[in-house]
Amino acid sequence: MLLKLVPRLVGEFEFEKPVWLDGFGNYNRMPTPSRKVDEGTFWYAFHCHPINYMEFRQVMDDPNGPSRSMYIFWGNDAGYAIEMPGKWTFTGDQPARYVDSVVYHLIGCEHDFEEVVDPANLPFMHSYKCCLCGHIHKSDSSD
Repeated sequence: MLLKLVPRLVGEFEFEKPVWLDGFGNYNRMPTPSRKVDEGTFWYAFHCHPINYMEFRQVMDDPNGPSRSMYIFWGNDAGYAIEMPGKWTFTGDQPARYVDSVVYHLIGCEHDFEEVVDPANLPFMHSYKCCLCGHIHKSDSSD
């Protein structure tokens, strides 16, 4: 029997957002902390954790300035944002060409982990706690 491993996409009102997600601001602000990263760093981080929630924001850093369209993918304790190009040009009957490049962002703490002793761990389990935000990560080294 085959099992469906990929869950269906759900709307905002069907999904129970984690409480920590609300702390990242409203739909017209860039979540903080965030940092711009290169394409390779973005895709490496994006594939490290499953995506639980996706949102679209029109970020307005300046209320009188243009907004930036951004897709944010939330997974585990972090977000991965793709900022769409804001400038494009038309040439004759050709499709629009973007002048700007796509900008990639990582959202959330840039963890500084240190290993902690957890008496509940089995010998091959390791626990790490971020010194900056307190996030705990556990890993299995039992290959």
